[in-house]
Amino acid sequence: MESKLKEKQQSNSLIIDENELKEYKSTAKQYDSIPIEEKANILKLKISSLKKIKDDQSIQLDQLTSMKTNEDKKLLLQNAQLQAKLNNLRKELMNQQQTSIESTKNQVKAELQIEQLINSIRTELFDIRNEAQAQRFEIENQRNELMKKSKALNHELSLLSSRLTNSNQLEPLTTNTTRTSRKEEGAAAAASDDEMMKRYNR
Repeated sequence: MESKLKEKQQSNSLIIDENELKEYKSTAKQYDSIPIEEKANILKLKISSLKKIKDDQSIQLDQLTSMKTNEDKKLLLQNAQLQAKLNNLRKELMNQQQTSIESTKNQVKAELQIEQLINSIRTELFDIRNEAQAQRFEIENQRNELMKKSKALNHELSLLSSRLTNSNQLEPLTTNTTRTSRKEEGAAAAASDDEMMKRYNR
C-alpha cells in the first residue's frame, strides 16, 4: 500500500514537472521577444529579489541553528539534573538497605516506593530523550530544506548573472517602434516577470 502511494506521488510529481516545463517554455518565448535593455532590467530585478530571499533564508537558517543549540543545552541540563536525582535515590536506597533495622514488611514497602520513584524518573528521562531526538530530527530537516533552497537559489542566481552578462555584451538593438508598441512591450515584460515570480514562489 505504501509503495503504491509513493508511485502515485512520483507520477504526480512528473506531471507537475511537465506542466512547469511547458509553462517555462511559453514564458521563455515571450521573454525572448523583449528588447535586450529591458531583459537586463528584468534580470537585475530578479537577481535583487532572489538575493533578498536568499538573505532571508540565511537568517532563518541561523535562527534554527541557534534554536537547536539552545535546545541541546537545555536538554543536557535536564538530563544532568535527572541523572543526579537518580544517583541520589540509588544512594538513598543503598543506605536504607545497609542501615535499616525495621521489620521486613516496612523495609520492603520503603524499597518499593523508592523503586517506583526511580522507575518514574527513568520513564521521564526516556521520554525527554525521545522528545530531544524528535526535536533534533525536525530541526535538522528544516535546516536541510533551507540549505537545499539556498543551493537552488545560488544556482539560479548564477544562471541569471550569466544571462545578464551575456545580454550586456550584445549591441543595443535599434527599433523604429511607436510609443504605443513600446508600452505594449513594457506591459508584456512586466507580465512575464510577474509570471516568473509566481512560478518561483510556488
